[in-house]
Amino acid sequence: MNDNLLTIKEAAKILNIHWQSVRNHIKSGKLKGFKVGKSVRISRNDVDAFIRAESEKQHLKEYEQRYLVNDKKTIKQNLLNLNAKLIYLSHVVDHWYFMDHIKSQEDNDNWFDSAKGFGARIRVEKNEYSNTPITTFEVKRLVSPHDHSYCIESEIKVSSVEEMDRVLRNMNLRQCLLIDKQREIYELDGYKICIDDIKDFGCGIEIEYKVKELNEEVKKGVTDMAHNLGLKDSEKYEKTITREAMKKLARF
Repeated sequence: MNDNLLTIKEAAKILNIHWQSVRNHIKSGKLKGFKVGKSVRISRNDVDAFIRAESEKQHLKEYEQRYLVNDKKTIKQNLLNLNAKLIYLSHVVDHWYFMDHIKSQEDNDNWFDSAKGFGARIRVEKNEYSNTPITTFEVKRLVSPHDHSYCIESEIKVSSVEEMDRVLRNMNLRQCLLIDKQREIYELDGYKICIDDIKDFGCGIEIEYKVKELNEEVKKGVTDMAHNLGLKDSEKYEKTITREAMKKLARF
C-alpha cells in the first residue's frame, strides 16, 4: 500500500483521537477521505492539513450567545428544517474548580468578570460511538471584563479526573460544582449550535462562532442565526448557562 495512504485507525493514532472521531470528521467534510475498494483511506498530506487547520483554530477567539429554553423540541425541528448537521452526541460530566478564596457566587462572579480570573474544569465525555470516556482539562477566561460573549479557551487531554484533581488541589483549587448533561452539537453555515440538557436544571442552547477579531457583523450574524432557529430575545442570557446552573447546584 502507498505509504502516503492511511487507514482510519492509522490516522486516528497520528491525530491522537478515537477512530470514530476520524469518521465523524470525514462525514462533516473537515477531513478528506476516499474509498479504496470497500475501505476508506486518508492521505498523509490531508491529515497534516487537518492538523494545521486545528492548530490555527487555537488562535481564534469564540463569540457565543446563550439561551435557556423550555421548548427544545421546536428548536431541534427548526435545525432539521434548515438542514443543520448533527455532528456529535455525548454524555458530559463537568467538574468545576474554584480558587480557595472563592466562598460565594458573588466572589466568583467578581473574580471571573474582572477578566483576570478564570474558569477551570475537568470534563469526562463519552460520545455515542466510544466505549471509553475521554477526560480533558480546560481553562476559560474573558477577553474583556464583564463581556461573557467573547472568550479565550485552552484545553488538554488528561489521563483521569483523580490525577488532575490532585494537581488542582496543589494549586489551591477545589471542586465546587458538578454539571451532568446530555449534549447534542449541530453545524449550520459555519455556526456551532450546542444543546445541553442539564440534570436537575434545564436546557441550555449556545450558538458559537470562532473569529480572529470581533465586530458588529459577527454579532449580528449570531443574533440572526438565533432568530432563524426560533430562539427568543427573552430567553437570552448575557452570562453562561453554567453560571445560571451554578446558582442552584454549586456548593461553595
